[in-house]
Amino acid sequence: MFQPAEETHVGAEQVIASGGLADVDVIVGYHNHPNLPVGQISVANGGRNAAVDQFAVKLTGVGGHAAKPHENIDPILALASIVTALQSIVSRSLDPYRQSVLSVTHVKGGQTWNVIPDSTWFEGTIRTFGDHDRERAKEKFYQIINGQAATYGVSADIEWVPGPPVLANDPILTDILAENIQYHANLVNFPPSAGGEDFAFYASKVPSVFAEIGSGGNSGLHQSDLVLDDAGLETAITWYYQSVLRLQDYFIEKGEEICRKNIG
Repeated sequence: MFQPAEETHVGAEQVIASGGLADVDVIVGYHNHPNLPVGQISVANGGRNAAVDQFAVKLTGVGGHAAKPHENIDPILALASIVTALQSIVSRSLDPYRQSVLSVTHVKGGQTWNVIPDSTWFEGTIRTFGDHDRERAKEKFYQIINGQAATYGVSADIEWVPGPPVLANDPILTDILAENIQYHANLVNFPPSAGGEDFAFYASKVPSVFAEIGSGGNSGLHQSDLVLDDAGLETAITWYYQSVLRLQDYFIEKGEEICRKNIG
C-alpha cells in the first residue's frame, strides 16, 4: 500500500476513507532510521511514535512608534511571554514519567526596527504518548494563551490542528515478527520517538507492526546534509517479504488451532 502525504498527516486518512483498509486484517510498515546501521531493525511493543498536535496563534494589539510604547499594545512582548510560559505545560502539567514535548518552531512579527507591529504570529507542535496527556496539554495551552493575552491586552486567535494518534504496535504480532527477524537481520530495541507517524491512523483501525529499519545515515532525519545508504532498502524489502511469510504461517496455525478446538 502506497502511503501518500505522510509528512502532512493527511494521506492515511484519505486511504482509509477511500476503502483502502476494507479487506485488511493486519498491516506492517516501516520508517528508515538514519541513526541505525544498515542491517538492523528495531521492533518493539507499545507506543512507538507520539500523538501529534499542531498549533498556530495570531496575537493582535495596537502598533505604533517604538519610542511611545505606552500608546500601543505590544504583541511582541505578549508573544515572548507566551512562548516561555508554554514550556510549563510539559514541565509542570504533564506526568514526568511519560514522554512529551512542546516546540514553538516559527515566529513572525514586525517589519522594521523602530515600529511596534499591530500583530505577531507563531506556530509549533505538541507531542504526547497518551490520551490524558494529549487532552491535558490542549487544555493548558488554551488557558495559557488566553490568560497571557488578557494580561498584555492583546487578542488571540488559536488554530488547533490534531494530527495522528499514538502509534502502538500489536503485542502478539510484534513478538512474532520480532522473533522472526533473527533469521534475516539484527534485532535491536531503539527507544520510542516523539516524531509523528501517519501510519498510526492505520494502526488505530487494524492490528499493526511498525518497524524502524537502519539506513546508515550520516546525520538525523530532516537535517539538510542527510545522506542515506541505499542498501537499507534491501533490508526493508526482506522485512516485508519475511513478515508476510511469517504472518501467513501464524494465521494458518491459528486457524488449525481453532478447528481442533471446534472438533474437540
